[in-house]
Amino acid sequence: MSVQNILDRKGAEVFTVDPTATVRTAAQLMRARGIAALVVKGPDVITGLISERDIVHAISQHGERALAMVLSEVMHGLRLK
Repeated sequence: MSVQNILDRKGAEVFTVDPTATVRTAAQLMRARGIAALVVKGPDVITGLISERDIVHAISQHGERALAMVLSEVMHGLRLK
């Protein structure tokens, strides 16, 4: 399978989540959609990205409590120059 085949199957849709959503909510959305990351977007601006890796790191640092944390506490924010 080529990279182009993978991209063709993946589609162009981008899924977003609010920065005030919990880590649990983001994990559930990723599982339901079969994706590994979500764009974190407030009302008017993209604020960052939350990935499966971010969730694993949060759980390793904070334990089960991480699942109730809001995304803005654990996600990778955008760095603007």
